[in-house]
Amino acid sequence: MLDIECRGGAAVIHMRHDEANALDVPMLRCLAAALDFIGGTHAVVVTGYRSTFAVGADAGAERASGEEAFSVTDLHAAQREAVRKAAHHPRPIVAALNGDALDTGFVLAALADVRLMSRGVLGATLPLSESVSLDPGLLESVGRAAGPLAEGILVAGETLSCAEAESIGLVERRTTPLRLLDEAIRRAHTLSRTPFAAWAYQ
Repeated sequence: MLDIECRGGAAVIHMRHDEANALDVPMLRCLAAALDFIGGTHAVVVTGYRSTFAVGADAGAERASGEEAFSVTDLHAAQREAVRKAAHHPRPIVAALNGDALDTGFVLAALADVRLMSRGVLGATLPLSESVSLDPGLLESVGRAAGPLAEGILVAGETLSCAEAESIGLVERRTTPLRLLDEAIRRAHTLSRTPFAAWAYQ
């Protein structure tokens, strides 16, 4: 579900879940625990699996398929906890967007200090007012981390290509799939030279 390795002085979190790489309750809990475990020891790179960074979970499908039943309330609570851990992480976080980053996946990407992207789209599949699986309380965190453009994408339910995201500054740089992770690790190493206190939101 989730692997952590140390490369180039950065802790690299590989999210490897189901075919969709959905951020469901177990995945979100694992992500929060991983950020806790890493703590202030390393800058962090977060990346996905195959051609997907991460997408939001369908809470209805999750209740039907899992051994343990998770409600929408459980999903929203897990989202809030993972967001809190990411927003207050004491070291820089770089999102290496290897593919689609949608809904909760977009929220996670928006919370990163830097986003690099190789392919796919990012944004929200539905306006926030119509989304059952995305906690509306995350909007403030997204706006605070990535600015009003990212906040507006969630509100309106828009998706952007790599080129569009780069053109408005939501993605720092596009790169190739083969170079993405190495570039993200180098970027995290550069950012890690900034004092710890600069990275965690107060």
